Amino acid sequence: MKSIKTILATAVLPLMLAAQSLSSAPQNDDPFAAMLQLQREMDAAMARFHERMMRNADFGDFMSLHAMMPRVDLVDKGDRYVLSMEIPGADKQSIDIHTENGILTVTAKREEVREDKNDTYVRHERSVSSYARSVMLPADADAEHLKSDYKNGVLTVTVPKKKL
Repeated sequence: MKSIKTILATAVLPLMLAAQSLSSAPQNDDPFAAMLQLQREMDAAMARFHERMMRNADFGDFMSLHAMMPRVDLVDKGDRYVLSMEIPGADKQSIDIHTENGILTVTAKREEVREDKNDTYVRHERSVSSYARSVMLPADADAEHLKSDYKNGVLTVTVPKKKL
């Protein structure tokens, strides 16, 4: 983790120096030219940062520490709303769907353990991911009568509309 902080620091330092040089620039300079120069320096710093991160073996471990945020689609089908969410690898029993105050919340957990019968491995990885997503339902959604289905890594929640 310390090496990631070092990489972040080396990527941010040129940005700080560029901002400092811009703030001390004479007032009669073209502001658009100064902004364009800053943009070029930021692009170069980000390119260096990306290159270093891709070469760093710890980057994958760093990224796996963050919780996943699945994409959500909410579609109005006339008499109902259909929410679909991709949560690949989640165990069906780990999926929890609840509503409160018009907000639908889905949580799920995925665990992956690769068992290797051979004792000669150098690295043995285990992966645990949790998914959590909340969506504000439209005012006419009848959250008390929702139905859900989970197939092929896609959760589908059907919420009927209230009858007026």
